[in-house]
Amino acid sequence: MYLVAIKSFYAQLGQANIYAIDDGSLTADQRRLLCEQVRGITLLHISDAPRKRVPKGGCWERLLYMIQLAQMAYVIQLDSDTLTRQPLAEVIDACIAQTPFILSGDQSGARILSREAASQEVTNPQGQHIQTVMERRLAEAEGLKPCYVRGCAAFFGLPRGALSFDEVEEFSEYMTGMLGTRWNEWGTEQATVNYFVANLPGTSILQPPKYTHRWKVAPGSETAFIHFIGTHRFENQFYALQSRKVIKALRHPLFRPGRLGGAIA
Repeated sequence: MYLVAIKSFYAQLGQANIYAIDDGSLTADQRRLLCEQVRGITLLHISDAPRKRVPKGGCWERLLYMIQLAQMAYVIQLDSDTLTRQPLAEVIDACIAQTPFILSGDQSGARILSREAASQEVTNPQGQHIQTVMERRLAEAEGLKPCYVRGCAAFFGLPRGALSFDEVEEFSEYMTGMLGTRWNEWGTEQATVNYFVANLPGTSILQPPKYTHRWKVAPGSETAFIHFIGTHRFENQFYALQSRKVIKALRHPLFRPGRLGGAIA
């Protein structure tokens, strides 16, 4: 899945240095295959991620690596359960302009809101997922930045020097004080990304139908980028069929170090 994700995306982006995080499950054969198929790739291990005062696991290591890489260049986070089918002008524009972007996390699209408005617009007021719980309490948080967006950390762009470890540690410690041990649950890294990206200057939200998720209804032909979210990933063989089409269309060399001056993690 990662090979389809990175090759289909890179074919549209054109230039970048590529980094992949090994969560500890990759075998020696799989690592060798990645190096053969993605020339110039740098494999990072999850255990080597920067050590900071934030939760462990739950994708926090990918955010820490993002911040580290973004000290040198624009960085794009790309999950392996994604597929790029058409040109991504908005993403390329963001790279060139050094402005952030993030994939909408909601089926109908997303907007940058005040924290108070975001608390009022929680889609499941009774939900107990930690991201939902955190969003409900945004309005009562004091001393935080003013904005929030319900985005998706599976695909976002971070300009060079836009985010520091100190900022993320401070926010994580604040939320631990508010939510206790629940802040260690899966989903808090995405909520953190949503908060910080919403408060960066010039952030664009990648909206459906061009950028979307594989919900119960499959995306149409107008969709350029698909995130195959959770349990909908393999419904009706849609992912397999679309992947075969993309693989057939790939014709260009994969690795050309970047004129855009960016990196993909």
